[in-house]
This record gives sequence, C-alpha cells and structure tokens, in this order.
Amino acid sequence: MVEETKWISYEGYWYYIEDGYRVEDDTIWIDGCYYSFDINGICENPPF
Repeated sequence: MVEETKWISYEGYWYYIEDGYRVEDDTIWIDGCYYSFDINGICENPPF
C-alpha cells in the first residue's frame, strides 16, 4: 500500500490526505501555512 500525502478536491470541497489518511478536526502546517479541517475533513481555508 502506498502512503500518499496530497490535496483532493471533491464536490467543491478540499481535503488533505496525509500518510494515506484524511485529516479531520485538526489544524496542521502544510507548505508554510496553517490549514484548519472540520470533523468531516473539509478544509476551512483551502489554498486554491
């Protein structure tokens, strides 16, 4: 299994996959900025 880290857009929302898992209910540092994710994994301040 490949452990991926990437942004994914789905139905108009942005999600972040880190080490194969969706980031949920957290704020993390990605490429020099903080990004917040709700309990469903939707990014509240997407970079795009």
